[in-house]
Amino acid sequence: MEPLTIEKTDKTPHISLKDGVVQIVGRSITEDPNKFYKPVIEWLKEYENSAADNTQINIRVEYSDTGSSKCILDILKQLDEIFNKENDMIVNWYYEEGDDDMYDQGVYFKTFVNIPFNFK
Repeated sequence: MEPLTIEKTDKTPHISLKDGVVQIVGRSITEDPNKFYKPVIEWLKEYENSAADNTQINIRVEYSDTGSSKCILDILKQLDEIFNKENDMIVNWYYEEGDDDMYDQGVYFKTFVNIPFNFK
């Protein structure tokens, strides 16, 4: 499967999707989050058919607006579909020390999926 890379802008995160690694890094305050994240969801739907035995998910979002947060949760739910098919996965949820909002968001997202989370 071909990797997918979306370069970071002032309003959108860097996204890197490849066999065994999913990364989202940066700010997400895009005006149309559904449009921005659509290629990611489509890539993950295809990835489900040939997923690596072990996938590492690294999320290091400094800030996300409500629409972007929903899309990130949708990404995690799509990954959870793959995880539930006996593929090993781990979410590494990064947040700045003292950033309770981003930590809490990770804790909240964890309640919607079965994938284990590491909080870093």
